Amino acid sequence: MKRKLLRTLLITVMLVLTACFAAAAAEEIPVLSETYPGAEVKLRTLDDESARIYANAGPGKTYVGGGWGYKPYKQKQITAYFIENDRVLVDIKYQTVEERFLYFHKDCFVSIPGSLPVVSDLPFYTGTANSTILPAWGPGSEFNRVDDYTVPQGTPIKAFFQENGFVYAEYQCNKGLIRMWLPADQVTLDNASATITDETDKDYRISQFGKGSSNGGNSSGTNDGTTIEQDCYYCDSHYLTVTDKIVGSFYEDNSGHFMIHEITWTCPKCGATWSDRSEWNDFRAHSYGSDNVCTVCSYRK
Repeated sequence: MKRKLLRTLLITVMLVLTACFAAAAAEEIPVLSETYPGAEVKLRTLDDESARIYANAGPGKTYVGGGWGYKPYKQKQITAYFIENDRVLVDIKYQTVEERFLYFHKDCFVSIPGSLPVVSDLPFYTGTANSTILPAWGPGSEFNRVDDYTVPQGTPIKAFFQENGFVYAEYQCNKGLIRMWLPADQVTLDNASATITDETDKDYRISQFGKGSSNGGNSSGTNDGTTIEQDCYYCDSHYLTVTDKIVGSFYEDNSGHFMIHEITWTCPKCGATWSDRSEWNDFRAHSYGSDNVCTVCSYRK
């Protein structure tokens, strides 16, 4: 009987120790704002006001992005967190596009604070998407979700930080390698955990960047067919035909939305043509239907 009781006691102790070790192994992943408090930076100005500085959703050109151009004069506020692989992780607020967490090369800024940490190998925690996830540009309901970079259920992830009920993670999507913010309650981490909050249950908006609108694409802008004096990139002609077409809309906030214009330049001499759809201008008020949704850009009151 004593031997049986001793055996039962040993098994119980082993189970308790196993549970303790498991709990200890499942460490809480770091909070970004606590680990790297952040510092304000500014993009350097360019000689050509229409020129852009480009960013990626990860610390290098192998990550999704590259075509996301920002005109320095349109920057509102940029918070930098750390330098990784000569790239700076920032939260950028911009006049005419949604707020995002992105990486810019460190040479893109006027200056880098000496206190900004430099990391060579960013620690990560492996895990898996336990459902199909719409990633967000940042850790909160005020950041737009992005269906272009959906995370299929079962996708392996590398989680670096958490913030406000989201984890900042790297994964492979149909567009390539990317880092985005994922709701913590929709991922399973191996030997790690993240705090789940009600922030991910709040209403959010789907990014309309680059998509236009179901109501756009057929109207012509005010400069349709105008001829202006401007250098052609391909020959020595100085007269180009400019076509301005409204191709969609993008909601900025509760006061109104931007119409998205596609500007096309055509050289009548050599036939070259090129266009730019990232000219976001023509700010207009929302036009709400009976369901309190804007009929142009789908913003909900």
